[in-house]
Amino acid sequence: MTGLCEGGFTVSAADDGMEAAVKACETPPGAVLASALLPVLDGIRLCRFLKTHPSTRGVPVVLTIPDGNRNLRFRSELAGADMVVPYSHPVGALAAGLKKLASDGKSTAEGRPSDGVQVLHSLSEGLLNRLERLETVMGLAEGLGDSATVAELFRRIAVSVLVGLGFERVWGGSRQRDEPRFQMRIAMGAGISRKPIELRHRESSAALAADTGRQVFSSSLHASSGILEWSGTLDYLDTPITAGGEVLGLIRADRGVTGRPVSPWSAEGVKMLADLAGGSLLSLLSREQAAMCREETGELLEALRNAALTVNRDKTIVDAMGSTEALLGREPHQLVGEPFVSVVTLRGEDQRDLIASVLSASRPPPSRSLRITPREGSWR
Repeated sequence: MTGLCEGGFTVSAADDGMEAAVKACETPPGAVLASALLPVLDGIRLCRFLKTHPSTRGVPVVLTIPDGNRNLRFRSELAGADMVVPYSHPVGALAAGLKKLASDGKSTAEGRPSDGVQVLHSLSEGLLNRLERLETVMGLAEGLGDSATVAELFRRIAVSVLVGLGFERVWGGSRQRDEPRFQMRIAMGAGISRKPIELRHRESSAALAADTGRQVFSSSLHASSGILEWSGTLDYLDTPITAGGEVLGLIRADRGVTGRPVSPWSAEGVKMLADLAGGSLLSLLSREQAAMCREETGELLEALRNAALTVNRDKTIVDAMGSTEALLGREPHQLVGEPFVSVVTLRGEDQRDLIASVLSASRPPPSRSLRITPREGSWR
């Protein structure tokens, strides 16, 4: 890395093959340098993806391999690497090769197999590609449950569909119960629409997927082109994301405007991703909805010049919202973690007893909320 920077290169690093693929698609670089043994998505599959994706197919790819590993060299060249070098290759020579590739785009790969051997290995490589792509999907899908937001979940799904299953464009969206459209959460690929997908036409692919909870090929439908047309094509795959018998999201993927058909195993891979994502999407949507309700409640309290404090049984404030600065002299986030009694000074034994009973749950009153109003500099 240091040697390349000293050689005049601007370097953008990635921790694994998946991150490298995303960065390359978002901002195509002058060249890609990767180890054939990258984690998550190895360098050979990364190279194969970059060489087939519309936005990166012209980007030179250099793969590094362990010294003397003829099998990895052969597979790297079959994947389309423009240059394959051992780990011990001098940095200066590597930098010179990268500059040449970036400037003229010509491959410097040597020792490619003969035509007869190429055909034989291409046939076996086709079967291997399917297995590797399935392994890629499974590897990427393992992280779906770690997604912290709905946006992150759909980003992981999109990367899995593009990198692992060979699609050229993917759109992902979610909806609340009975909402007549899927709202866009992710859109990746050339010329793809970022608009919501409406469900008002019952014969549309998305509406059928939402009604039945099943995967739908748009090419199998007999609706008019005006209803089926999307982002310049009539041929795409709609896969619903379900949880608890309810359709919560949609993955739409296609081969771009090339017209290449979607293979059954690619469609099965998308369905597998959708099945794995269902539970996570339900949880994240619920959390997102709760956060939205909390924000609206906070705005309402602000408008009414009221505040709300949430206190645990240890009498510690765990949440605060509303006009706390005007009423208590501190912002909501400054109150979290503070003892309730240090923030609010109470008068009267009855009030203290009532609060104590709510916090201890030993004598729960009909309501577990308590209205306390400021009077004459103290709280009652």
